[in-house]
Amino acid sequence: MYRAALIGATGDGNYGHGLDRAWGLIPEVDVVAVADVDVDSARAKADEVGASEAFGDYGEMLSSVEPDFVTVCTRRPDTHFQMLMAAVEAGARGIYCEKPFVCTPAEADKVIEAANSRGARIQIAHRRRVDPNVLRVIEMVESGEIGRLVSMHTTGKNDDRRGGAEDLAVLGVHFMDLMRQI
Repeated sequence: MYRAALIGATGDGNYGHGLDRAWGLIPEVDVVAVADVDVDSARAKADEVGASEAFGDYGEMLSSVEPDFVTVCTRRPDTHFQMLMAAVEAGARGIYCEKPFVCTPAEADKVIEAANSRGARIQIAHRRRVDPNVLRVIEMVESGEIGRLVSMHTTGKNDDRRGGAEDLAVLGVHFMDLMRQI
């Protein structure tokens, strides 16, 4: 049985886009601990996912439970670099990270170098990469079934409450990754 740990670290109960529940779909993995800056939020999430331990500090959690897998659930990229490096240094073999990955290309290079040196693998939560509909579109483009692709256009939620840069930050990385994939 593999051991997984979740890092929320936002104090608001927000664990990304359901990343806290992903391990529940894999019978060979037990979520053993949750960390959040608010230990009450961590305890509530631990109870929800069946983890026995809750921590107010992710570093303490990582050193205490020594998980095989770590999920960085927070959607705040300003915290990702430190969390990812701590997970790699704690010996996690696999890390699943909410997008955006980190804040700068230099941070990305450091995380990737550290992971490679320890044999850890990192997956960014770009869920559309395995979406059957997207895979079918790629197949149709590659086979020429729908003709030659000459342009692509995406749009966010067009929500006046979070337009412009916020929509780009929240959804833009998914759309850019989707266009890159196709």
